Amino acid sequence: MKIRSSLAGAFLFAAAIAAYIGSGYLEQEQQKKDTVAKLEKQKKTANAKLKLASVEVMEIKAEMQVATLNIPAQTEILNRVRVAAETGGIILERPIKKGQFVNKGDLLCKIEIGTRQSDLGQAEANLSKAQTDYTSTVTLVAQGHLAKTAKKARKAQLDSAIAALKRAEKDIERIEIKAPISGVIETVSTKVGALLNTGSECATISDNSTMLIVGNISERDIGRINLGLNAKVTLITGDEFNGKLTYIAAAANPRTRTFRVDITVDNPKHVIRDGMTSLISVELGENKAHFIKKSLLTLNTEGDIGVRIVNKQNKVEFHKVDILSDRKDGVWVSGLEDRVNIISIGHEYVRAGQRVNAKIVATNMTASLGGIQ
Repeated sequence: MKIRSSLAGAFLFAAAIAAYIGSGYLEQEQQKKDTVAKLEKQKKTANAKLKLASVEVMEIKAEMQVATLNIPAQTEILNRVRVAAETGGIILERPIKKGQFVNKGDLLCKIEIGTRQSDLGQAEANLSKAQTDYTSTVTLVAQGHLAKTAKKARKAQLDSAIAALKRAEKDIERIEIKAPISGVIETVSTKVGALLNTGSECATISDNSTMLIVGNISERDIGRINLGLNAKVTLITGDEFNGKLTYIAAAANPRTRTFRVDITVDNPKHVIRDGMTSLISVELGENKAHFIKKSLLTLNTEGDIGVRIVNKQNKVEFHKVDILSDRKDGVWVSGLEDRVNIISIGHEYVRAGQRVNAKIVATNMTASLGGIQ
């Protein structure tokens, strides 16, 4: 009995040892399986990331900005006068020359008086006779010796004589052609001794103390402007002037489908000359906008202009934008949320809805590009 008891105890002890050793082995095997599974998962994740397109994004935020519309333009004289003769005759004097500045009332051309003085004397004599005839007729009508219609006839003759005298006097005044405005003589069309007919040009005067800056605006932008808006004009020389939008064409040019616009600018120092290339910047009002490089603008399949951004789920989104103003170093656009992660590198190779690896490389783009101007 003792031997059987000892054998049974040994057997139980051996079984316990085997169970202990077996449990450790099973635990190690499970750990090995877990490690392998974890490595496989990491490998799959890494492979998935390797398959995603990588892009660089920059976080930009909206700022208040005065939107401007830039319009190529050229300068134009506002007040140019072609001074023509109101009577004809031989030129006796022409005291002006091309490029000369004249004041209002200065003599431009003088025509010989000819028979005008005689015509004036005849008109004065006719008036004196008509006045006498009218006075006599009034007396006779009052005495009943003439009909009342005779008085009316004499009054008509008197009025005609007065008008003829005024014409003769005015014709003498017109032999001196004077400047109707102050300005610069652009052209001189006569010479001393030449015959100047009625309606022929003596000279052309340009007053450039006030200038027009003329541009043409597209159909797309015509609804964004209205009369009275402030505008800045930059000449090709770099000189800048402030003006007002004073004219918008009611109809488009049939060939270009653009509308003429005029900016009126004061030019007291005569810096602006006729026909100079210039740029109009019309202020459209203050808006919230983002400043981006022009290279970040792209088109979607419908042809809309916009930008590609990355959302919180690392997916690409296309957002349509409106260009508010254009500068050398970028554009101000509207249509985006206050803060966006815009794709700065790689936006040409991704599409809307695509998941990407996004790396933020910069923030506050507006500050880095010089801010609002």
